[in-house]
Amino acid sequence: MSTLTEPLITRAELQPGDILLYCPVSPWGWLIRLKTWSPVSHCETYAGQGKSIGARDGRGVNTYDLMTDHLRNVVRPPSTLDLAKMLTWHQSVIGKGYDWWGLMAFFRLGKGVKDRYTCSEHVTLAMRAGGIEFFQPNYPAQSVSPGMFLTSPIAEVCAYVEDAAREAA
Repeated sequence: MSTLTEPLITRAELQPGDILLYCPVSPWGWLIRLKTWSPVSHCETYAGQGKSIGARDGRGVNTYDLMTDHLRNVVRPPSTLDLAKMLTWHQSVIGKGYDWWGLMAFFRLGKGVKDRYTCSEHVTLAMRAGGIEFFQPNYPAQSVSPGMFLTSPIAEVCAYVEDAAREAA
């Protein structure tokens, strides 16, 4: 699961603002991983207190209970993240739909829809609202894939492990 350069992290060690990167086993997840040559295909942002914020397919933008199934990596943003601004931006987009057409555009089959978000687009814009730029400032948020957070020069990447698995090690 991890490489020698990725420290291990548990649920108890998550911090608000951490980007959660998942490797879901759905057909969409498989296609996204194949298209992006990445080990991950979904992302959300940890909001603290067992909650995450993001855009989930089929559900849209909201605050959700923390999901740890298929969680593979955690990317910690720089300490300069303005969590309050990030969460204020998120509050302004709650209820917006998932951008299925934007996902299709990723496969060169469609075009994104205004006021709808893919998971990585939501994370990118939330981070920007909080003052963190993982990519070039003019890089379109709708062009970001979940795996790109693993390669950002400012990313501190950790491998996620279940608490019980870490205790057994």
